[in-house]
Amino acid sequence: MLACLVLCQSYFSLKQDSFLSKQYFLEEAEKWLSKKDIDVIVELKLDNYKIQNEKLSFLKKWLDFENSLRTEISKYRKARSEDSQFKSEMFSLSILKEKTPLQIEVMFLQLRWNFIEKMKFEHYSDLQFLVLYYLQLQILDRLNLFDKEQGKEKFEELITISKNDPKKEQNVKEK
Repeated sequence: MLACLVLCQSYFSLKQDSFLSKQYFLEEAEKWLSKKDIDVIVELKLDNYKIQNEKLSFLKKWLDFENSLRTEISKYRKARSEDSQFKSEMFSLSILKEKTPLQIEVMFLQLRWNFIEKMKFEHYSDLQFLVLYYLQLQILDRLNLFDKEQGKEKFEELITISKNDPKKEQNVKEK
């Protein structure tokens, strides 16, 4: 059943509005997978770059990609701060120029998405496919956090707090 659910949605894209929630996916997975397999899936977080589980060793390609991308971004930022030239092998610099930080973040999420799609090509309904699918759900969740109105409200809240009480500003940053 889980495989059917996922395979029915196996063609989904970064731009779609509706998709399985991570919670629903995990609830369905719990019906069909062992606790050990569920733990493997849950262990993978979009921002976790050091996987210790041997069952996830196939994700070495993903981790290498993620680390390379982060290194490239770091090198780009350093070159920009030093007014020196930088040439990326992973992404076009023209994408970064005259773009908002949000557009740049979406572009990097798209790079990640495309890489996962290539990895999924080798898997159809095994645990590795489900792990990759769960990673893509995390990317979609991240994209859904980018809400213009909520961002504006949060920005105004931070401005108000910093004007009224600099000590509260520190508390908000820590949240």
